[in-house]
Amino acid sequence: MESRFFPIQMKSSRSSKISHEKIEDELILDTPYSLDLTINSGHSSFPAPTKMKQGYLFLIPLESENYPVSISQKSPKIFQIKIYLLQENHEESRIRLQVKQKLTSILGFDEKLDDFYGEFSDSKIKKCMVQYRGMSLTKPIDLFESLTCSVLTQNCSIEQWTRVVRAIKKNFCTKLAGFDLHSFLTPECLCSQDLDSIRECKAGYRAEYLQLCACMVKNNPRFFQDLKARSRVDAKQELLKIKGIGNKVANMFLLYGLGFKEAVPVDRWILRIVSRVYFNGKKLKHEEVETFFLDTFGTWGGLAQVYLFQGARDGII
Repeated sequence: MESRFFPIQMKSSRSSKISHEKIEDELILDTPYSLDLTINSGHSSFPAPTKMKQGYLFLIPLESENYPVSISQKSPKIFQIKIYLLQENHEESRIRLQVKQKLTSILGFDEKLDDFYGEFSDSKIKKCMVQYRGMSLTKPIDLFESLTCSVLTQNCSIEQWTRVVRAIKKNFCTKLAGFDLHSFLTPECLCSQDLDSIRECKAGYRAEYLQLCACMVKNNPRFFQDLKARSRVDAKQELLKIKGIGNKVANMFLLYGLGFKEAVPVDRWILRIVSRVYFNGKKLKHEEVETFFLDTFGTWGGLAQVYLFQGARDGII
């Protein structure tokens, strides 16, 4: 799935009475894609981006700088992108190219969805594929924030953990002038906070786990690199050694953080859905559901569970 940029003349923009130069572009995909479905599918790659009148606002890191970037969907294949420049920068072509690459990865524009749709004949997943065509998997903007999000999904709804992440960033990260955006959460920052101040962000008992993860990553700068170099099974075993990370959270980070597409976060909802839809209500263990996805969908397991979850939530299956 190739994406292409078509340059438009640079214009001037205002946000919260602060003037920012901006680059405007169109990004065109070869197959249909749904931005709204992908963003609202319950991912934990990053906290849900700010919803604008049209589209969503992201903070995109490029080398040593962060750029506010808004993206909106004009048609099933065409997206409008605005890149805001917080300081004078004459390397416009480099910025365009790097934003293109980042968004393609973060939003799953490069996911081969047609291969996924064409590989399975099961009528149950097919219903979901038709209904949610264009829904993809996201990838992390920042690995530590992705790990933080995964830990916060424990016994939390999508709305709840998103609010907690936003509160943490509001309290501990720098706000960008003129934008409803904050700098990325760092392990050094979270590790140095008083535990009660993290709890005040409505993190509850998860506050301790967040801080333990932060201090561990701070003390081991190669933590994410080492995990990426491992197999899925080995990486999972390393994650399970960390206090506060169980089977579901480990799989959440394997899928959305490290990109192991066969990893399936099994919570009580997925357990019930698979039991009802595929096993006539038979009582199943979490390990049995993981095995079901791996045997049935292979490397598409993570994406398949997103479609099935959405379909069950909306009454499609």
